[in-house]
Amino acid sequence: MSELIIAFAAPPDTATQAALGAALGPLATNPNDPLPHFRQALSTRQAQALQADEEGEFSFSLPHEMAWARAFGGPGASLEPHPEWRPGGLPLAAWEAQQRGLFAASDSAWAWMSPCHWAVGTQQVVLQTPEQLRLSPLESQQLLEAVRPLLLEDGIRLHFVDANRWLAEGEVFRHVRTAAIERAAGRDVAQWLPAGHPGKPLRRLQSELQMLLYSDPKTEALTHTMTEARRAQGLQSVNSFWFSGAGALPATLRQSSLSAEGTPSDSKLKSGSENSASPLKPCVYLGLREAALNNDLDAWARAWLALDAALGKGLLPANAALTLCGERASQTWRPPSESGASALQPSHKTSASTQLGFFGKLKQVGHALNSWRPTRGSRGSRGSGGSGGSGRSGGLGALGALGGLRALFSNGHKTDALAWSNVTQDL
Repeated sequence: MSELIIAFAAPPDTATQAALGAALGPLATNPNDPLPHFRQALSTRQAQALQADEEGEFSFSLPHEMAWARAFGGPGASLEPHPEWRPGGLPLAAWEAQQRGLFAASDSAWAWMSPCHWAVGTQQVVLQTPEQLRLSPLESQQLLEAVRPLLLEDGIRLHFVDANRWLAEGEVFRHVRTAAIERAAGRDVAQWLPAGHPGKPLRRLQSELQMLLYSDPKTEALTHTMTEARRAQGLQSVNSFWFSGAGALPATLRQSSLSAEGTPSDSKLKSGSENSASPLKPCVYLGLREAALNNDLDAWARAWLALDAALGKGLLPANAALTLCGERASQTWRPPSESGASALQPSHKTSASTQLGFFGKLKQVGHALNSWRPTRGSRGSRGSGGSGGSGRSGGLGALGALGGLRALFSNGHKTDALAWSNVTQDL
C-alpha cells in the first residue's frame, strides 16, 4: 500500500480525548507505553502540513474521505484532490460501482443508499446507523425490493451491496452534495440533508420513501411484520433511508489503472492479515469507526490496542505513509524519502536514541496546528435518543491543556504527552 489512512483516530473535543486516554491506560500491557508500534511508526516518518476543510467538522465529507481522494495522486503528489471533487461531492459510490463492474454507462452518477432509523424527538430527529439496527441481509433485500418501484419512477436503479448499504444509480445524483452517514449518526439530521436546490429531489424522495413504508398497503404489510419481529428482539425499525457518496467519476478516473482498497466506507481493512501488498493502493482503516460512532470509550481504547497490534504485525509497510484523521482534519506522516516541501520536520531521520527530541518537535508542530480553528459554532454531540444531545464546543482546547490523548503516548515525560495532545487535538 502507498498510504494507510486511520479513520476516527481521535475524538473532536479535549474532554473526550482525555477520557479515552484514561480508558486506554489500564487495558494496555505497558500503561507507560500503551501503543509502542504506533509511536515507532510516527518516529520514523515526517509530519506533513495539516489538511482541513474550512468547514471543519461541519463539512459534508469526513477527513478520511478527503485523504483517500488526495491519495489518488500517489506519494508526493499535490495535496489537492481532483479539481472536480469537493466536500460532499466525492463520487465514492461511483468508484465502488466501477470496481464492482456495475457501470451501465461510463459517465453514470451513483450514490449509496442506507436503510436507517430516524428517532423523532421533541426538538430534533436523530439518525441511527444501519449497524445499530443490525439488519439481516434478508431484511435489507426485502426492503430494497419494496422501494425499488418508487425509485424507478425517478430513474433510479438499485443494486444490493450488503445489509447496510445499496448502490443507487441515477441522474439525480450527479450534482447533489450529500453528507457521509457518519456525520449525521447520533445527531440531528436537519443540517446534513442533501444540500441546496440540487438536493431538493432527494429530500422529496426521502419523504416519499418514509410514506411508502407505512402508507402503501403492500409495503406496509412487509414493514409491519418486520417491525414486530424486530421489536420482539429489542431492535429498532427501519423508517427512513440515507443517501451519501453521490456523484459521477471524472473522465480521468473512469476505468483508471490506479485502484484502491475498496472505498472509505468499506470495512475490509481491519487487521494486518488483510493488508494489501500493492504499492499503489491507499487503504482506509475502519477498525475504530464503530466505537467512535457509539461514543464507547472502552471499545475505542480496545480498538486502538488492536490497531497497534496490527501495526506490529506489518499492517503498515516501511515505505508507506500514515495519515491520522479525526472529524475536523487529517495529518500525514511520510517516510523521509517521500516528504516534500510540505514536511514540517527536517529531512534527516531521527535517531532512536533521541526519542524525547522527537516528541519535542511534535510540540513545535502543535503550535503550528493550533492556528487553525473551525469557522462555525457548536453542534449537538452524538446521542442515542431523539430529544437532543448536549452541545459541543466548536473550538479547540488550549495549547496548555494536558488533556487529549496523553495516556496514548505518555512514556513518563509530561512534555511528550503534551506534545502529542497538541497534535491530535486538531483532528
